[in-house]
Amino acid sequence: MAVTHAYIPYNPQFDLDRYLEYRRQLEAYDTHIWTSDAMDHMRLPGNTSIFDLLIYVGMVLEDWLPTIGYAGENILYSPAFPDIIYSLHEDSNVTQDSPHQKVPPVIAYRIVRREPASMAKTPFGSTSKQWKFRKCGDFRGPDGNIYRVRYRFWESRVEFTCVHRSGAEAEALCVGFEQFMDMNEGKFLEAGLNKMVPEGRRPEPIVKLEEAGVHYRSTRFWFRTQEFQFAGPITPISDIHIDVETKEE
Repeated sequence: MAVTHAYIPYNPQFDLDRYLEYRRQLEAYDTHIWTSDAMDHMRLPGNTSIFDLLIYVGMVLEDWLPTIGYAGENILYSPAFPDIIYSLHEDSNVTQDSPHQKVPPVIAYRIVRREPASMAKTPFGSTSKQWKFRKCGDFRGPDGNIYRVRYRFWESRVEFTCVHRSGAEAEALCVGFEQFMDMNEGKFLEAGLNKMVPEGRRPEPIVKLEEAGVHYRSTRFWFRTQEFQFAGPITPISDIHIDVETKEE
């Protein structure tokens, strides 16, 4: 893609093709307007939206667990909350030989707050919001047309809930996940994340999980993302014809 002018640096560290292949495996995310050949700059779509980042966290987690020698049960990473948790009130999964509930280790995520970033105070400052889109650059696409890219900063608070069979196992899973997020912050920045801040545990109970009788721990992270949109094609002006009428006196 030929660049007319831009302010997005090229980042060769992020493997966009592998991310897109991983993303296509998720049925709920089968639409994508950004590809390796169109407006991507080798990062997540538009430097990264929080929605794409949360999918990418799952892919990094999948790669990270074998590197630390994890050999336990497969961890279910999904949006909150997977259906398997809601079936725990049934007794069909409990037998005399195996009296424990068959709860797999689960890391469920949900966005609990999201709004345009504040220029003055973070997180979630009430004044000087960055409501407007800002122009990033004009790009000539593979079809020869010119497209305009613009961006806006967003901030999001994401709650990650770790569910397991006992309180000790849920605590260990949550501690391990918090360490994973800290140790892999560099990978998220390579993918286009602007900033990540851990906010720690929150005491508020989750009603659905309380009613299901499962053991869980929740931790939260604050993310600042720079999300892009593009418009076009833009028709360039090649020449201008002006009719001038003169009046003789």
